[in-house]
Amino acid sequence: FKVVDEGQPMAAGYAFGGSWISKINTEELLNATAAATNKSTNTSKPRSGLTQSTVWNAKHMDKYYAVGPPYVAVASDMYRIATTWTDFVVPIYKQMKAKNIDPFMAEMYGYSSAAAHLNLPHRISTSFMISNIDTSGEGVWPAWIDKRSSEEVCDLEMHPTAHAIHLCQRYFIGNYFISKYQVPKTPPDDLFFSCEHPLLKEPPADVARKYDWALSLDGMHHKLSEKQRIRTAFIVCQMFPRLNAAATYFKDQHCQPGEGNYSKVFVFETHPVKKERLARERAARAQLAKK
Repeated sequence: FKVVDEGQPMAAGYAFGGSWISKINTEELLNATAAATNKSTNTSKPRSGLTQSTVWNAKHMDKYYAVGPPYVAVASDMYRIATTWTDFVVPIYKQMKAKNIDPFMAEMYGYSSAAAHLNLPHRISTSFMISNIDTSGEGVWPAWIDKRSSEEVCDLEMHPTAHAIHLCQRYFIGNYFISKYQVPKTPPDDLFFSCEHPLLKEPPADVARKYDWALSLDGMHHKLSEKQRIRTAFIVCQMFPRLNAAATYFKDQHCQPGEGNYSKVFVFETHPVKKERLARERAARAQLAKK
């Protein structure tokens, strides 16, 4: 199908595939959703996709359910997915913890399991979202971004462009670094959305031309290919001004006149709190390596 309709949801394709289903105890999931609705699993209702080998197999799950945000569905389908998702995600989290598996992906597996349970295969789009600069599976990169020159890549008004950026990686070019995990969020001294904290130092428009290297927060020096320079420059040029705009709005609304720090000087690599924490993390990794 080419349109979103009842029974025909759509989402961005993600690379986690379908092999993860071997980690999931489907009986527990079915019991969880039955308990949540105060019904027996034997009551008359559509057969769960989790009990059908044609649905609950790695190949089929990879083809129709290896998805993530943005999700698009009609309201009735999304309501059914969301309510079942909430039934499934905690049992999946607990199952993974019990098996000593990092439960980082439990919420995404929960969505996919809920959609499969409801027999709602998704149309998967490879041009809906970008995230990983080194992947070949996100169609936006070669279709729209890779064709830009180093002078064009930071033009925020240039179209076509990506519909959504999933900021789940770390991105760095030259000394410009961004990761959602490293954005200062520890009050009171290290909180990005505060009156005192400076704004991010924004990259220049020609950052892709200036730098063929990057410095990550662990002190490692990275050589960047032309493709990596273009893709990373696109991400940082999109994200830095937007984060600054959000922080500026916060300061405008919550800070007294003269109290807001609007200086665009913050650089992750040279921030003393970050440097101290990274030093502790490196020391901890070194101790683990000795064991």
